[in-house]
Amino acid sequence: MMKLLEWDEAVFRDSYDRQPFKLRHTLGEHPAFNLKNLRALALRLPKGDVLHRTGEVPLDANYDALHLEHANGLSVEETFDRLQEVNGHITLQNPERDPWFKLLVDGVMSELSARDGGIYWFATYLTIAAPGSITPYHMDRELSFQLQLEGKQELSVWDSADRQVMSELERERLFTDFDGPRPQWRDDLFLTEQRFSLEAGEGLHQPFIAPHLIRTGDEPSISWAVTFRTRRTDDRAAVHKVNHWLRRAGVDPTIEGANPTVDLVKGLSMQLYRALRRPQDRVSPHQLKRAA
Repeated sequence: MMKLLEWDEAVFRDSYDRQPFKLRHTLGEHPAFNLKNLRALALRLPKGDVLHRTGEVPLDANYDALHLEHANGLSVEETFDRLQEVNGHITLQNPERDPWFKLLVDGVMSELSARDGGIYWFATYLTIAAPGSITPYHMDRELSFQLQLEGKQELSVWDSADRQVMSELERERLFTDFDGPRPQWRDDLFLTEQRFSLEAGEGLHQPFIAPHLIRTGDEPSISWAVTFRTRRTDDRAAVHKVNHWLRRAGVDPTIEGANPTVDLVKGLSMQLYRALRRPQDRVSPHQLKRAA
């Protein structure tokens, strides 16, 4: 059976969740990603999972409100059919909810899980964008692979460990204030960016919470972001949450990554807290199911 994702094993071993690296994939050959089928998928998905807007937005635009603050006033169908004319940008959230598309998602997640057995949760996002579209500066709360299916994209990525890029307080807020703004764009960030160009058939791995922004090339672009959580990233997120609570209590906490033993204690305290919560609070529609 043909592999969907292909990477250099030495590069994967040395760089996974440490620094960005490119890979190749064979997903562009799948009929699910032609515009006709993507349009049909968009109409099958719940309306709340299909977001569309104008493609040209400022680098400092609010990532979480793009479809509201930069709406194009058109229907999804019109945006698909007149993509270049209206400078459209469409995001299909969680296409894995669709039974037909889920088969493809399961194949990708199976390959990733074989490489990282700690993966337990995932969510994916399909983007269809006109030339010159921008996905503004933001950071996910997960690991991810950005896979280019058609056209070209240029990604700027920042070191997730650099406290000059994202401060400790910003990291803590990222995991404790989901309704608040994510860390904001600053022009001086251009000094420390890493740039990667992706063509169809290429992908880029982005480490946990690595800030990034995306620009499409001179032709329409189709891309697929596969985001996922692992037990290890949950432990790191737990440290930031505990540090937030300690800081509110007047304690100056040890930052995440500075002392593995302290981080372990904080992670265990968060696990205990979660265990005491109601089971329904922990259920996720994107939980990775494993064979018994």
